[in-house]
Amino acid sequence: MPRQSRIEQNVLGNLVNAFGPAVAVLNDIHDAFGSPFVSMIANTTLSLLTMLENVKRNKAECAQLMADIHGLLYAIINLHLTSETVGSLAPAVLEDIGKFAQTLQKIHAFFGAQQDGTKIKHFFKQTEMGRLLKECHSGVEQAQGIFQARFIAHVSAGSDYFLGV
Repeated sequence: MPRQSRIEQNVLGNLVNAFGPAVAVLNDIHDAFGSPFVSMIANTTLSLLTMLENVKRNKAECAQLMADIHGLLYAIINLHLTSETVGSLAPAVLEDIGKFAQTLQKIHAFFGAQQDGTKIKHFFKQTEMGRLLKECHSGVEQAQGIFQARFIAHVSAGSDYFLGV
């Protein structure tokens, strides 16, 4: 059992290290451009990393959600840095980022519920947690699709940034 605990600690340490640069850049973007939702996304992500240490149920699901969030953070950074006017995003893009922020709040609620160690509470909330997990996955998948489509559209438009010109 101690070996598993040490492995879990290493995984958590790696996650914190992986998220550190993304969260730092998001905070810099917020400070430089005052972009809405970015500070909340960074703070919620840090909170999720802290909560992940105390998750007792659905650890694999939580780890997968964090991996997906990691990629989405970099997509948001990319959107800010490659916009026509750096740091200034169209209202539709801001709306998409806001929807992702709402998804992060749902993930936060899910992680919080996974920390509760009472089996009776877990039994009675099982259906609710299943629904919440589906909403979390759906929100993440939707964000991935939207941000990927925006990236492809940006590349297709012939951005000098992506063409290396």
